[in-house]
Amino acid sequence: MKKLSLSFYTNIPTPNQDDFFDELSRLFHFNVIFYEKTESDRNWVLSKKNYKHIYLSDSILFIWLKKIYKDFHFSWGIFKCSINEKSQFVILSGNYFALNTIIAFFILKIRGKKLGFFSEKISDSIGIRKIIKKIILFPFLKCLNFMIFVGACSKDSYNSFGFHFKHYVVIPYNINNNNFKREHLQGKKLIEFNDVYKTHSRFTLLTSGALIERKGIDFAIKIIELARNSISENIQLLILGEGPLKKSLQHLAKEQSVYLLGFKQKDEIPYYFNISDVFLFCSRYDGWGLVINEAISTGLPCLVSKDVGSSELIVNHANGFVCDNACLQTYVDAIKLLYNDRILLKSISQNNQQLADTINSAAMAIKLNLFLQNNF
Repeated sequence: MKKLSLSFYTNIPTPNQDDFFDELSRLFHFNVIFYEKTESDRNWVLSKKNYKHIYLSDSILFIWLKKIYKDFHFSWGIFKCSINEKSQFVILSGNYFALNTIIAFFILKIRGKKLGFFSEKISDSIGIRKIIKKIILFPFLKCLNFMIFVGACSKDSYNSFGFHFKHYVVIPYNINNNNFKREHLQGKKLIEFNDVYKTHSRFTLLTSGALIERKGIDFAIKIIELARNSISENIQLLILGEGPLKKSLQHLAKEQSVYLLGFKQKDEIPYYFNISDVFLFCSRYDGWGLVINEAISTGLPCLVSKDVGSSELIVNHANGFVCDNACLQTYVDAIKLLYNDRILLKSISQNNQQLADTINSAAMAIKLNLFLQNNF
């Protein structure tokens, strides 16, 4: 099989994106153009990249616009990158209205590159707003050679606008699941984590996400209060993440065995997953929600909002439960079932560990390679 050349144009580097890019670099002649090194609300430490990459820098002329749209990017360097692009295939990512994406799109199209767009679910609209969005999207999507959808929900959202594609592939966000396997962690450090949070003697739920309204951390805290009142006081919740709602969430948590642990770097996160019994994700909306991949990789049952894209990975009773934020009791019922049925808990853990091997970064890189090889 001939090794194809592929470039990826995207906003900024993210820790888990590295896993997918590492795998792509093994299968393709691969290169990444990052529009910026980071954005204002990101706390990630930049890791060493094992693939070819370039960091652009936003022009000061548009800094004011980033206060409104944080992922809007424009750099004069995008012209040079696009004009000198050597890859046969180019995947554009991020917002389609960012100047970098628009400029790259036109230059690369004129140069005859095979162009794809990597996209989450697009938000629904009604009336005149839907018509305007369709008008804006139509010329961009019409000129693409292929689409990469982040899950079936992404494909469905485009279909609902009347957009259908001859060449497309579903590639959910993904991670290297080996990083979350217990056998790859430091045993001594894992014991220390268990001792600190007393997880040997407490039924522990974990949630992770920015402390903002959209992530629904307030729902998670309320669910724990209901569960402790109706099931057992032996239930606790660990929360990973930082954000503007930290003080109000601390007040909401009171003394309910809820612990806000702050932001954690990539290498620390697997330890928190491995000392927990259940993963709870009550986001009001998420185009995907990569934390569900992390929970699946650890073998944790996932209690996830139906409004999260990655809920499509969850089958009730098989590897977790899809719940409804409009009825928090659906979460409590699932917690009660898992708390009282350790056989089910073990079965779900085994199912998720098997699933993780089919949706990890290596599997998704192979899927993308086969798609491009077979269609172009």
